[in-house]
Amino acid sequence: FVAGTGMALNVRGNPVSMLSRCASIAQQHGGRLSHRTRILRSPPHNKKNNMRNFISDVFAASSLIRGTTLTRPHLPPPPSTTTSRRLLSVTTTQTELSRKCRTDDNVENRDVDDPSSFRPTSAETLMKKHARDIYGAGIKSVDPYRAVTSHLESHANGSKLSVRDPTTTTTDGGNTVHEYDMSRYDEIIIIGFGKASLPMTMAAAATVSPHLGNDRTLKGVVIAKDGHATPDEITTLRNSYNISTHFASHPIPDTRSVAASQTLLSLLSTTTPRTLVITLISGGGSSLFSTPRPPLTPHQIAATNAILVSSGMTIHEMNTVRKVLETGKGGGLAHAACPGTVVALVLSDVVGNDLDVIASGPTVRSTTGGREARELVARFELMGRGLDADVARVVETAAVEEEEEGADVFTALRPDGGGKLVETVLVGTNDIAVSSAADKAQELGYHPVILSAELEGDAGGVAQLLVSLAKRLRSSSSSLSSRDDPYAIRDLPVAIIAGGETTVTLPPDSSGKGGRNQELGLVAALLMRRWGLRDVVLGSVGTDGTDGPTDA
Repeated sequence: FVAGTGMALNVRGNPVSMLSRCASIAQQHGGRLSHRTRILRSPPHNKKNNMRNFISDVFAASSLIRGTTLTRPHLPPPPSTTTSRRLLSVTTTQTELSRKCRTDDNVENRDVDDPSSFRPTSAETLMKKHARDIYGAGIKSVDPYRAVTSHLESHANGSKLSVRDPTTTTTDGGNTVHEYDMSRYDEIIIIGFGKASLPMTMAAAATVSPHLGNDRTLKGVVIAKDGHATPDEITTLRNSYNISTHFASHPIPDTRSVAASQTLLSLLSTTTPRTLVITLISGGGSSLFSTPRPPLTPHQIAATNAILVSSGMTIHEMNTVRKVLETGKGGGLAHAACPGTVVALVLSDVVGNDLDVIASGPTVRSTTGGREARELVARFELMGRGLDADVARVVETAAVEEEEEGADVFTALRPDGGGKLVETVLVGTNDIAVSSAADKAQELGYHPVILSAELEGDAGGVAQLLVSLAKRLRSSSSSLSSRDDPYAIRDLPVAIIAGGETTVTLPPDSSGKGGRNQELGLVAALLMRRWGLRDVVLGSVGTDGTDGPTDA
């Protein structure tokens, strides 16, 4: 693979990791990455030659995005960046900046078949920094700790706890505030699950604990994704707040997910009318909080989730199926917490911010049921993808019975008459992240264009859309002034900003690893290479700090 070393490498993994590893090995053996680095291409007669072509394309694309060193762009590590799982895509394109920065960058006559010709221009280097600043501002705006503390308040004497609902407006223009008279509660239980559950739980515990007094107890359970909690956070939660931390798998649940969820439900089984349950929910909750409906087993739930995430379904569609397969989803957690009072703070990870879709809606009444799940099983041909017969029978049973057990919990009032027994409040959304990113882009001198905060579809298709827009902007700037073009998007320099949730459809026998952002980035880079686009930079990030089940 690496010319001049006499080495044959067999490295498995995602393309960027594979190339980085190969480059590292080459350097260890005296090779170096320079303009002399070449990858031979052959006609696609067989799989091996197809792979050579693919590697060549990816090498060129990676060089375009990252430079010939093939290093990953720095992303702040979790949990500080842990928020909801949402796509934030930033595409910047400039003309004036390019003219100011470029001195001897020759971008006109580059050989598209020579990866070394795709070294970043000086303008692109600056634009990459700007792109990181722009999406960094978006991520910071939905920081999970701040999302909780800005909506949950314990009043100075500890007599009242209030929760502000930013999605509702009162007659005087403010937000609705749910108030809880703390003299009516002897016990506070804090539970959390999702990729942002640790910082959200830390924030809630730090808010309520100073005013507990001697006659009120605090305890709880939090379920976190592997690697999304530090030893200090775990120790603080246990020793200072009596909250235990459990780790589980994401995006596919495992036996730990089920065991931790049972621990959480066992704690809720002790509630009384004098218990206040503060629930912290974020993206990834569907996998981390897993409660299989009998007779389903953890293995069957895990296998079903693996089928769902590779089927091309949207998160709405996946969670429609999940809700009928598990008892804790679709309002089940709220039922389990009765007769306690429940207030849930939710960090959205889904397009449209539907509360019954986020983490499969554990504290709200489901708006879908077995009939919708059955239709999705048929439409996406899940039986052909290996869906277990027991799972199909549970879906069919739910479609026939359509139970409405205990639906009154969502309309019941608290014993003090101060409000509903169950309240669910949205404290962070992708709209906030997108708007904050646009503000930062404007601060840096770009003309921001918010394409959408609800972008959905195949990651490759979205990549083509974004790059096509960039191509249109570049061609307009080179041939026309936007003053002469009544249909121009904006004057350059422009930052196109989009948020949402893309999908990647995998073949049934796929065994590789990857993520939607890597897919979008690689497809976009190959298109830029094919079209010869320069002074265009694309950043595709997940606001939870990770891209699927990978280390990216």
